[in-house]
Amino acid sequence: MADSTNMTQGMLSDILGKMFGIETGFVGTVLSNLAKMNLAAVASDANDKHVPVWAKACEDSKINTPLSPYIDQELLYKRPLFVDGSLISKELAWNYKQPKCTIELLTQQVKGFEEQGIFPPGFLKTK
Repeated sequence: MADSTNMTQGMLSDILGKMFGIETGFVGTVLSNLAKMNLAAVASDANDKHVPVWAKACEDSKINTPLSPYIDQELLYKRPLFVDGSLISKELAWNYKQPKCTIELLTQQVKGFEEQGIFPPGFLKTK
């Protein structure tokens, strides 16, 4: 996903926190460094917390979905990725239909997934 702004992980976390009514945040340096020493445990803890809830919601909603909250420990390795979404506009005179990622756009996307039957209803806290 790219947009023409300099969206940060923190900005996206804030939006997702509001959408799903969850607390998001970042831990300090000491805790981050401890987590880096055992990323397998960090991934396992996250999966133990999120996968069963997701599986039950999908089962209760009778949906079969390619979406999953499962995270592989390799996704936690420090491999920063930045997509400069403004370059396409500069080089090709192309304009974004939606130039900025917003809570409204992401909520609309999740609602679309719900309508397609690939996202269980009831998770969104925004209307």
